Amino acid sequence: MKKRKRRPGMLEHAAYYDELCGCSNLPRFKIDVQEFISSHPDETAFMVKFDIREFKLINRILGEKTGDQILVHIASVLRQVIRPGFFCRAHDDEIG
Repeated sequence: MKKRKRRPGMLEHAAYYDELCGCSNLPRFKIDVQEFISSHPDETAFMVKFDIREFKLINRILGEKTGDQILVHIASVLRQVIRPGFFCRAHDDEIG
């Protein structure tokens, strides 16, 4: 049996990255927020959370592929709008 060599950062990427939306996941977001607050104590910041109501219904009626496309589109828009800044996909239907 061959052993696979792990590239540096591969485990960290898997632990902290949301593959679908191409952004941080909730654990990485929490680390980023703590680091930002620590390094910018006098700066004002705000946080927004999107919770897509009845997202399971969207997946059921339109299909999971369409639901995934909606999440990817939201992440794409946030990437353009939030500069500098960061966001994550917290759960299946929560992006913030």
